[in-house]
Amino acid sequence: MPDAEAGESRPNGRDSPHRRTHDMDLYTDPTFTLMSPIGNVQGRSAFTGNQPDDGALIGMLATGDEICVLGTGFGASTRAILAARPSAHITCVDNDPRTLRLADEVTRRLCDQPRLNIVERDAYAFLAESERPWGGLVVDLYTATGYPDILLRPGFWRRVSEVSARAAAPVLVNTWGIPEQLEQFGFWNAHSTVGRLIEDVGGWSRVRVLPSRRNASLLLQHEDAGADAPAEDPPPDHLHRYDRAVLRAHRLRLGAARTMSLSRLPPPRPHDVSAVSSRAAQNDAMVQRWPAMARAVLAAARQVRAGRGRHPDTLREVLAAPELATAAMSRLAERGDPAATAIPVILAGEAQDHRRDAAWLLTWFRDNHADLIARTSPEFVIGCLLWQCVSIALSPHGVPFEEVSWFFDEVMTLHRATRD
Repeated sequence: MPDAEAGESRPNGRDSPHRRTHDMDLYTDPTFTLMSPIGNVQGRSAFTGNQPDDGALIGMLATGDEICVLGTGFGASTRAILAARPSAHITCVDNDPRTLRLADEVTRRLCDQPRLNIVERDAYAFLAESERPWGGLVVDLYTATGYPDILLRPGFWRRVSEVSARAAAPVLVNTWGIPEQLEQFGFWNAHSTVGRLIEDVGGWSRVRVLPSRRNASLLLQHEDAGADAPAEDPPPDHLHRYDRAVLRAHRLRLGAARTMSLSRLPPPRPHDVSAVSSRAAQNDAMVQRWPAMARAVLAAARQVRAGRGRHPDTLREVLAAPELATAAMSRLAERGDPAATAIPVILAGEAQDHRRDAAWLLTWFRDNHADLIARTSPEFVIGCLLWQCVSIALSPHGVPFEEVSWFFDEVMTLHRATRD
C-alpha cells in the first residue's frame, strides 16, 4: 500500500495508463451508459451518460429554439437539451461521420420526433460561415488524445462570441481534464487555458463555472440575456419525476455557480497552450497534485478522530467510514478548502464505476444540508455535494432505484424552498 504521506504513485493494476496514489484511483473510468434503465425509460432524459448532462442548461436558458451543438459525441447534450426544451431545433456539427450517425440514431430512438439537422463539417469552418441567430450554442469538442487545436485559438472564441451575440445566445463550453478537488481553474491546465482564452476575447457579461467531476462547464452569457430566468418547469407529462428533479437541480446549481476570473494567472505562452492540452499532460498534472489534496483530507480526518481511535492512513479508509468522511468533508468546507469536494466527487465516481455503495450520502445530505449551507457556502453544498448526490441517485450501477427514489422528491422540495 502506498505511503499516504510520501505521495507514492504506482500503476492501478488495470489495463489503462492511469495511475493511483494513496490507495485511491486518481479518477474513475465510469461505464458510459447510452440507455440506462433509469434515465431513458421515457426517452427525453436529462440523464444520459455517467452523470446528468449540462446541455440541459442551454435548453433552459436559450433565447430561441434554434440551437447549435459543436461536437455531438453520443448525443448526450442533444438529448439533455430536448429534455429541457422539447421545441428545440438542434443543428449537430461534427467532422466524424460515425459519431454523427450514432448520435442521430440514438437521439431519434429515445426522443419523440426530435428536430435534428446533422452537419458533417469542421466546427470552425461551420461557425465562420454561420449567419443564423442561434438561441443557444454548445461547444463540446475533443479528440482521442486531448483538446483539438481550434479550442486553443483566440480566433475561434472571437467567432463564438460574434455568432452568439446576434440573439444574446448563451454558450455552454465543456472543459475536461482535472478533477474538481484538484482546483480545475487554480493553475495552468487545459481548463484554465481555455478559460483564459475566453476571458481575453471578451464580449461576455458573465462567465460562470459549473464543475462536475473530471469536467467543468463554462456558461457564457451576454448582457441582454435573461441570465437567471430559466424556462418554466416542463409539464408533468413531459418528463419522469426524476428528470424534473434533475432540471430543478440544474437551476439550483446555476444559482450557486461562481463567476470565473482568471486574471490572476499570467497569459499563457504559446508553448504552454500545447503543453497542457493533451490527455497525457492532464493525467500527469493529476498525479502531481493528488498527494497534497490527499494529505489535506487525511489531516482533517485525523483532527476529527483526535483522541478517539486509530487515525486513518488512506483516503479509502476515510471513504469507507461515512461518519468520518462527512465530518472531514464538513471541516474542510468550513475552511473553504477545495479538498472538501474530494469526498462527494470520488464517492459519485466510484458508485458509477460499480465499486461503492454511496447511497448513504443522500440521506446525510437530506439531514444536514441546511446546517452545512449556513456554515459553508451554497457553491459547495449545491454546486458540488447536491450535484454528486444526484449522480449517485441516478446511477444505473448503484443501489436499486426504488431505494433512492425519495431523493428526487427531496430535491424538488429543496428547490421550492430556495426559490421562495
